[in-house]
This record gives sequence, C-alpha cells and structure tokens, in this order.
Amino acid sequence: AVRERTEQLERIAYVDQLSGVLNRRGFIEAFMQEERRMAPEAARPGLLILDIDNFKAINDTHGHVAGDEVIAEVARRLLDVTREEDLCARWGGDEFVVILRACDFRALAAVGEKILDAVRVRPVELPGGDRVPITTTIGAHLVELSDTLESAAGKADTALYAAKRQGRNRMVIYDLAAHGSATAVSRVA
Repeated sequence: AVRERTEQLERIAYVDQLSGVLNRRGFIEAFMQEERRMAPEAARPGLLILDIDNFKAINDTHGHVAGDEVIAEVARRLLDVTREEDLCARWGGDEFVVILRACDFRALAAVGEKILDAVRVRPVELPGGDRVPITTTIGAHLVELSDTLESAAGKADTALYAAKRQGRNRMVIYDLAAHGSATAVSRVA
C-alpha cells in the first residue's frame, strides 16, 4: 500500500494531468538524469521545444475545454511518433518539450518532420463535433556536453522564435556551426 501510494504521488508530482506526459518538474528531473549519462564519445540528446500555432485563437473561438482537448491530442500525437526511450513533456501552456536520446543532426531533423506531419495531418475533433485544424512550430537543439538545461532550452527557444518569424508550421534547428544562429532545416509542406 505504501509503495502504491508513493507511485501515485510521484505520478501527481511528475506527470501533467491534462496531457498524460511528464510535466515541467518531471522533465527537469529526466533532463538531469540525461546529463549524467552524457559522455564525450556518446551520441548526444536532441531537444525540441514546440508550441501549438495560434492556440489562443482556438481557446477564444471554441472555449477552454476545446483547448484542453487540443493539448491532450497533441500529446498523444507526440507519443505516437517518438521512440519509447525518448521523453515528452508539457513545458507549460501550449508548449511541449521532447528529449531524443542518442541523437544526431539528421535524426533530430527527421523526428521534427515527423512531429510536424503528425500534428498537421488531420484536424482535432472536439467534443461538440467541430474539427479544428492545428499546426505546430518547433525549435530544436542538439545538446552539447557543456549545455545546462537552461542553455539547451534557451538555444531551442531561440530556434523556436526564428521558426515563428519565418511563418510557423515549421522547424528550425539551432546551428552551432553557424556561431550560434538558428538555421531552418524544414519548411511548411
């Protein structure tokens, strides 16, 4: 009984109740564990931060219950296209974050494309019968050994805002080779 209660409390502490994925606290804990695993010769993790495009308009037009359904559906679609060893979390509001374990630039771009396609493939069906088309914008970063959570998230966030400036519904990967600039590797389909 004590073990069950402890597991229940951990789920409450680390899992977002609306989306069923990790919450920010759970993600921070998972990232710290990932940092401890990183070694110079090992494949690095990829970090993606994404948000739902024009989410405020969904809430304003269809209501917050509809917004909640969109958030839950995006989480389901993220889980559908990521591997079991990858981690998905709700970063806050309409933002999600994904850690791709054992990643490289090509894999980071490929998974980002899968996420873009999975989100935009079909509208979200709302409880009242309405169908809401959705897209997402993604900022990505291939985590360096020297990165902390704050620096890695900051680089992915820089890429996210670059993607938004380019028109949304796309992914931009933070490019260290270009001296810290964000470079688009994906365009809207």
